[in-house]
Amino acid sequence: MPSSKSYESLIAQIERLQHEAAILRERQKKPILAAIAQAIHHYEITLPELRGAVASTAPRGAGKAARLGGGRDVTHPLTGRKVPAKFKNPKTGETWSGRGSTPKWLSEAEAGGAKRETFLIKRGKS
Repeated sequence: MPSSKSYESLIAQIERLQHEAAILRERQKKPILAAIAQAIHHYEITLPELRGAVASTAPRGAGKAARLGGGRDVTHPLTGRKVPAKFKNPKTGETWSGRGSTPKWLSEAEAGGAKRETFLIKRGKS
């Protein structure tokens, strides 16, 4: 039994409805944002307090909805925590924690045949 609508017409209808929904959502957001702003001013809520409240109520792994300020995901308690340096360039004193992209000085040294372990920072045992 063939459908009276074509695939293309259904896709066009979906796109129109998604556009209408986005417009409606934006209209409905305005009074909500106004009420939130009023409550922030009335109760003198600070940005760290607000971030903490959002982080504690956002579902784990929530994306954009759980983000506040700078696009950083505030749901994980270790986000933004500094870690001690693990590697050190003996010539320049530059350090690297071992996280993120390998620094140029270390990549170049490894390309020249050096082993990464030779740049490890030795820690005293506590």
